[in-house]
Amino acid sequence: MTRRALVGVTVLGTAGCSIGSLDPSSEDPTITPTTSPSDGSDPDPGGTGATDVDTDSALVEEALLALSVAHRTAQANARAHPPLADALAPLVRLHRAHAGELGGPRPTSGRVAVGRGSVQRARRRVALAEETLEQALAGLAVQADSGALARLLASMAASVAQHRSVL
Repeated sequence: MTRRALVGVTVLGTAGCSIGSLDPSSEDPTITPTTSPSDGSDPDPGGTGATDVDTDSALVEEALLALSVAHRTAQANARAHPPLADALAPLVRLHRAHAGELGGPRPTSGRVAVGRGSVQRARRRVALAEETLEQALAGLAVQADSGALARLLASMAASVAQHRSVL
Protein backbone atom coordinates (compact mmCIF):
# COMPACT_ATOMS: atom_id res chain seq x y z
CA MET A 1 0.00 0.00 0.00
CA THR A 2 1.33 3.44 -0.94
CA ARG A 3 1.73 6.18 1.60
CA ARG A 4 -0.99 8.25 -0.14
CA ALA A 5 -3.49 5.36 0.03
CA LEU A 6 -2.64 4.74 3.68
CA VAL A 7 -3.21 8.39 4.55
CA GLY A 8 -6.50 8.36 2.64
CA VAL A 9 -7.79 5.27 4.46
CA THR A 10 -6.71 6.75 7.78
CA VAL A 11 -8.51 10.03 7.07
CA LEU A 12 -11.68 8.20 6.01
CA GLY A 13 -11.56 5.99 9.05
CA THR A 14 -11.04 8.98 11.31
CA ALA A 15 -13.95 10.82 9.72
CA GLY A 16 -16.26 7.85 10.28
CA CYS A 17 -16.62 6.95 6.62
CA SER A 18 -16.14 3.65 4.92
CA ILE A 19 -15.00 2.99 1.40
CA GLY A 20 -18.38 1.38 0.68
CA SER A 21 -20.26 4.55 1.61
CA LEU A 22 -18.50 6.40 -1.20
CA ASP A 23 -19.79 3.96 -3.82
CA PRO A 24 -22.94 5.38 -5.43
CA SER A 25 -24.13 1.88 -6.22
CA SER A 26 -24.18 0.93 -2.54
CA GLU A 27 -27.46 0.29 -0.80
CA ASP A 28 -27.28 3.55 1.16
CA PRO A 29 -30.61 5.36 0.52
CA THR A 30 -29.05 8.78 1.15
CA ILE A 31 -26.75 8.45 -1.85
CA THR A 32 -28.28 9.15 -5.23
CA PRO A 33 -26.24 7.90 -8.15
CA THR A 34 -25.83 10.30 -11.02
CA THR A 35 -25.58 9.47 -14.68
CA SER A 36 -24.12 11.18 -17.64
CA PRO A 37 -25.88 11.44 -21.01
CA SER A 38 -22.70 10.08 -22.58
CA ASP A 39 -23.27 6.68 -20.97
CA GLY A 40 -26.46 6.17 -22.93
CA SER A 41 -28.80 6.61 -19.98
CA ASP A 42 -31.73 8.98 -19.84
CA PRO A 43 -30.54 12.26 -18.27
CA ASP A 44 -34.12 13.12 -17.37
CA PRO A 45 -35.68 9.88 -16.07
CA GLY A 46 -39.41 10.23 -15.68
CA GLY A 47 -39.34 13.76 -17.07
CA THR A 48 -40.40 15.06 -20.43
CA GLY A 49 -36.96 16.26 -21.48
CA ALA A 50 -38.67 18.79 -23.71
CA THR A 51 -38.12 21.88 -21.60
CA ASP A 52 -34.64 22.72 -22.89
CA VAL A 53 -35.60 21.99 -26.49
CA ASP A 54 -38.82 23.99 -26.23
CA THR A 55 -37.01 26.94 -24.65
CA ASP A 56 -34.30 26.96 -27.29
CA SER A 57 -36.85 26.52 -30.10
CA ALA A 58 -38.70 29.58 -28.84
CA LEU A 59 -35.42 31.53 -28.73
CA VAL A 60 -34.64 30.53 -32.31
CA GLU A 61 -38.05 31.78 -33.41
CA GLU A 62 -37.47 35.09 -31.60
CA ALA A 63 -34.06 35.43 -33.24
CA LEU A 64 -35.54 34.71 -36.68
CA LEU A 65 -38.24 37.33 -36.20
CA ALA A 66 -35.68 39.92 -35.09
CA LEU A 67 -33.52 39.03 -38.10
CA SER A 68 -36.50 39.34 -40.43
CA VAL A 69 -37.36 42.82 -39.18
CA ALA A 70 -33.77 44.05 -39.54
CA HIS A 71 -33.51 42.40 -42.95
CA ARG A 72 -36.68 44.03 -44.23
CA THR A 73 -35.57 47.40 -42.86
CA ALA A 74 -32.17 47.20 -44.58
CA GLN A 75 -33.67 45.92 -47.83
CA ALA A 76 -36.47 48.49 -47.98
CA ASN A 77 -34.14 51.40 -47.23
CA ALA A 78 -31.65 50.18 -49.83
CA ARG A 79 -34.44 50.21 -52.42
CA ALA A 80 -35.79 53.58 -51.33
CA HIS A 81 -32.32 55.19 -51.24
CA PRO A 82 -30.16 53.85 -54.10
CA PRO A 83 -27.01 55.60 -52.83
CA LEU A 84 -27.26 53.32 -49.76
CA ALA A 85 -27.69 50.10 -51.70
CA ASP A 86 -23.98 49.23 -51.81
CA ALA A 87 -23.48 50.04 -48.13
CA LEU A 88 -26.48 47.95 -47.06
CA ALA A 89 -25.85 44.95 -49.33
CA PRO A 90 -23.51 43.26 -46.81
CA LEU A 91 -26.19 43.55 -44.11
CA VAL A 92 -28.80 42.01 -46.38
CA ARG A 93 -26.45 39.10 -47.14
CA LEU A 94 -25.57 38.76 -43.45
CA HIS A 95 -29.24 38.54 -42.44
CA ARG A 96 -29.89 35.87 -45.06
CA ALA A 97 -26.90 33.83 -43.89
CA HIS A 98 -27.90 34.12 -40.24
CA ALA A 99 -31.50 33.18 -40.98
CA GLY A 100 -30.24 30.18 -42.94
CA GLU A 101 -28.19 29.03 -39.94
CA LEU A 102 -31.32 29.16 -37.79
CA GLY A 103 -33.59 27.30 -40.18
CA GLY A 104 -34.69 29.93 -42.67
CA PRO A 105 -36.27 33.37 -42.63
CA ARG A 106 -39.67 33.96 -41.08
CA PRO A 107 -42.36 36.19 -42.54
CA THR A 108 -43.02 39.29 -40.52
CA SER A 109 -45.97 41.55 -40.43
CA GLY A 110 -46.09 45.23 -39.76
CA ARG A 111 -44.46 48.20 -41.30
CA VAL A 112 -40.79 48.80 -41.80
CA ALA A 113 -39.27 52.21 -41.15
CA VAL A 114 -38.68 53.71 -44.58
CA GLY A 115 -38.99 57.41 -45.10
CA ARG A 116 -38.57 59.88 -47.86
CA GLY A 117 -36.00 61.77 -45.83
CA SER A 118 -32.33 62.07 -46.49
CA VAL A 119 -29.93 59.22 -47.02
CA GLN A 120 -28.42 60.10 -43.65
CA ARG A 121 -31.79 59.59 -41.92
CA ALA A 122 -32.25 56.27 -43.70
CA ARG A 123 -28.78 55.21 -42.57
CA ARG A 124 -29.74 56.08 -38.96
CA ARG A 125 -32.97 54.06 -39.27
CA VAL A 126 -31.05 51.02 -40.46
CA ALA A 127 -28.41 51.52 -37.76
CA LEU A 128 -31.14 51.59 -35.12
CA ALA A 129 -32.70 48.40 -36.52
CA GLU A 130 -29.27 46.74 -36.48
CA GLU A 131 -28.62 47.88 -32.92
CA THR A 132 -31.96 46.42 -31.88
CA LEU A 133 -31.07 43.16 -33.63
CA GLU A 134 -27.65 43.03 -31.99
CA GLN A 135 -29.16 43.52 -28.54
CA ALA A 136 -31.84 40.92 -29.21
CA LEU A 137 -29.32 38.31 -30.36
CA ALA A 138 -27.03 38.97 -27.40
CA GLY A 139 -29.93 38.73 -24.97
CA LEU A 140 -31.17 35.51 -26.54
CA ALA A 141 -27.65 34.05 -26.37
CA VAL A 142 -27.66 34.57 -22.62
CA GLN A 143 -31.02 32.81 -22.29
CA ALA A 144 -30.10 29.78 -24.42
CA ASP A 145 -29.91 26.42 -22.64
CA SER A 146 -27.76 24.92 -25.38
CA GLY A 147 -24.15 26.01 -25.40
CA ALA A 148 -24.02 25.63 -29.17
CA LEU A 149 -27.03 27.90 -29.64
CA ALA A 150 -25.64 30.42 -27.17
CA ARG A 151 -22.35 30.57 -29.09
CA LEU A 152 -24.14 30.85 -32.42
CA LEU A 153 -26.39 33.71 -31.28
CA ALA A 154 -23.49 35.50 -29.59
CA SER A 155 -21.37 35.24 -32.74
CA MET A 156 -24.29 36.58 -34.77
CA ALA A 157 -24.60 39.53 -32.38
CA ALA A 158 -20.86 40.21 -32.73
CA SER A 159 -21.11 40.04 -36.51
CA VAL A 160 -23.99 42.51 -36.55
CA ALA A 161 -21.96 44.83 -34.30
CA GLN A 162 -19.02 44.69 -36.70
CA HIS A 163 -21.21 45.44 -39.71
CA ARG A 164 -22.97 48.20 -37.79
CA SER A 165 -19.68 49.91 -37.06
CA VAL A 166 -19.16 50.69 -40.75
CA LEU A 167 -22.64 52.00 -41.48
